[in-house]
Amino acid sequence: GEQELTLPVTLTERPRSESMAMVQETLLPGAALADASENSGGAVVTAVELRSPSAEAGLRPGDVIVAVNRTPVAGVAALRDEVSQRNGKPLLLEISRAGSTYFAAVQISQSR
Repeated sequence: GEQELTLPVTLTERPRSESMAMVQETLLPGAALADASENSGGAVVTAVELRSPSAEAGLRPGDVIVAVNRTPVAGVAALRDEVSQRNGKPLLLEISRAGSTYFAAVQISQSR
């Protein structure tokens, strides 16, 4: 017989660059990420779940994560590398939002 399957879905505007793949993994708990535009660099937050660690840290859709623990990140792959090197330690994210710079601390659990 048929089984009904419910999947969480995040809708975003179509990216300008075909290389910008959505990342829907638990890189930052409760946040969906995509590569920012090639000229600006960073990882753009495309969605944030309510009451998730990312939401509690103050992340909002449209934020661009430009550095982790003061190390610049060019995109999602670089962000993933930085997160994996931290091994569950708290992360200090440098965020660009509407022309201003913000900092947010996010705790990543070691559930891998």
